[in-house]
Amino acid sequence: MPIETDTSPSSFALKQWQFYLLTGISAVALGLVFVTTTLSANIGSMRRQLDERQKFINESIVLSKLNVQLAQVLANLAVATHDDELKRVLWDNGITFSTDAPTGNNKAALTPGSAAGSGLRKAATKGAD
Repeated sequence: MPIETDTSPSSFALKQWQFYLLTGISAVALGLVFVTTTLSANIGSMRRQLDERQKFINESIVLSKLNVQLAQVLANLAVATHDDELKRVLWDNGITFSTDAPTGNNKAALTPGSAAGSGLRKAATKGAD
């Protein structure tokens, strides 16, 4: 007994509405692939920028600590040597300090006069402890 198969063109062909539906779904899928690719490229670019900014911030923190120490040393040197020119250089750069220290201690106490001075005062008080 031979098996009968229906090989007429209408049995394998899509109906018109099925064709349009599948074509629409394919177009939407292709559009989503394009959008996903574009978004992931943008996200990668944003991550690189964020990493660069974070690296800059981390390096700035290290340099900030060094700047505080340098300003403290220069202020102490200006007080110890009574160097008015060095005091003027510090003043011109926004670093103010006070020489009102307890007797026997010839160190300058940095005072908050600017952003640099306020950061330096915190470092000066930590160093005194």
